[in-house]
Amino acid sequence: MHGLFLGVAHGRQVPCNTTNLRAARLSISHSPGAVVQSTKCDKRGGREYNLALGQKRGDEKKERLILPGGRSARIETVSFGKEKPRALSHEEKCQAENRRADFVATWK
Repeated sequence: MHGLFLGVAHGRQVPCNTTNLRAARLSISHSPGAVVQSTKCDKRGGREYNLALGQKRGDEKKERLILPGGRSARIETVSFGKEKPRALSHEEKCQAENRRADFVATWK
């Protein structure tokens, strides 16, 4: 499964790379079961804020990932907020890596 980086500019979310979005769509459409989308945020903000932000971003991505005629029930969003960083540095480049959504196929 693919992951998507969730860009932010001037406090607003920037659309993710459309090539990555298409690749994630294709993976999801070929997955026989459900898909869990786990979203993560950077270290800024409190725990509850980042959990809510990750859920909001995940729900927005979910709507963009559903192919016409597809079922939204196949994609479940789980927000981890800032709890599972990929990069630990405080540099913006590293923090950008932490704003992401990872996808895992399940066999439900």
